[in-house]
Amino acid sequence: MEREYSVGESLLASFRCIIYLLIFFLVPSAISYLIQILIELINKDLPTDEIAKIKESSGTLIVAIGYIVVILIFALIALILKTNLFRIATVNKIKPRIGIDSALLGIGMLGAFQAIVALIALVAPRDWIETQNAHSASILNGNLVVAIIYTVVIAPICEELVFRGLMLTTLNGKAPKWAAIIGVALIFGLIHSFPIGFIYAFSLGIVLGWLFYFTGSLLPCIIVHMLFNASNYLSYIPNGIGIYIAMAISIPLIIYSIIDIVKTSRRQL
Repeated sequence: MEREYSVGESLLASFRCIIYLLIFFLVPSAISYLIQILIELINKDLPTDEIAKIKESSGTLIVAIGYIVVILIFALIALILKTNLFRIATVNKIKPRIGIDSALLGIGMLGAFQAIVALIALVAPRDWIETQNAHSASILNGNLVVAIIYTVVIAPICEELVFRGLMLTTLNGKAPKWAAIIGVALIFGLIHSFPIGFIYAFSLGIVLGWLFYFTGSLLPCIIVHMLFNASNYLSYIPNGIGIYIAMAISIPLIIYSIIDIVKTSRRQL
């Protein structure tokens, strides 16, 4: 029998999710604006084009700082509410086996999405590919160490905290799980480069939403997201061998990890 949901509770949960999104979007934007002004003041004697290059090369670091501040703000809110962020975001302990499965799932999904993107590239307009390449280049433009820390650690933690940890936890019991998963994944997809970035981010969001509800913890989602992003750096292996290997083993990894997660967690949506 399908559960009935209170309209009032659903609207209140949706409003809270909007607040989470506003913090997620506005705080990094405000910090980016302030830091760029600071860069201009510090380098006011330099030519305009040099200042522009400094801003561009600092872009990833600035976004990373914004994300860290977002995490700290939510931690402070939790403290004010006399609880902790781990509890609010459902960061529960998991079995080590599920952690390993989550890592394998992240690598497998990257390989599968690389194959899908390669197929899309055969028929998609050229500007789709150029937009995606420009987005990737903007992240790597500057310090490679900063880019790796941002994409592999900071971004997965912050994005999973907001989209799965806070939003799905808030919507749990207030809306059908399938609707919450799809809705949050849709927003998650829209914050990535459109349209190719949207395709893989939306698909990843669906899997992460299922994983969150099925395991009852945010940790597997963070692990998948971290390994998914980290696997992108396989492209640095000469001749694309790393990506080809990821593609070749993607389906077996996905099938094995999902089956083992289901068997190990023994939870149901």
